[in-house]
Amino acid sequence: MKTKVAIMVFGLLVLAATCQCLADMSIGVISPAEARQRGLVVRTRPNGPKEVCVQLEFKAEGRLKDFSHVSLEIGDETGFLFGWSALEAKRSDSGSIVVGYFLMSRAFLQKVTLRIVTGTPMDYAGSDVRLADFVDLKNLGAPPTHDKPEPKAVAPAATLAPPAQKQK
Repeated sequence: MKTKVAIMVFGLLVLAATCQCLADMSIGVISPAEARQRGLVVRTRPNGPKEVCVQLEFKAEGRLKDFSHVSLEIGDETGFLFGWSALEAKRSDSGSIVVGYFLMSRAFLQKVTLRIVTGTPMDYAGSDVRLADFVDLKNLGAPPTHDKPEPKAVAPAATLAPPAQKQK
């Protein structure tokens, strides 16, 4: 009897060890060329000299049709810096998924990846949008100013001096 129970327990352990884990996710990278084909757009606008606002918009079609959520991750060549942070996504009237605007430091922009996650919990797939591939910081431009323009210089008005008195 003990042998049968041991074999059954061993069999269940082997079965459990070979099943897909919750942490498994196949991940691919979306290139700018593929993004254009799919209608995926990364929009940016300056927000002061050190920050930038970022927005992601895409159609839930093809590889992205089973859209679940978008997460933000930060890393560089040294490795992982910041993990998973879910971003709010809304469906527009046209059926597109819109994520953002979210504000971030320009210094971190080259390290940020937006992961579009599709599928269901036991069968997730990720499509990475590396912001470094989509945003050119040099051409991002200066932020718009809301200051009133300086008035144009006007020639000084003639001063009225009292008439000179004649000396006798």
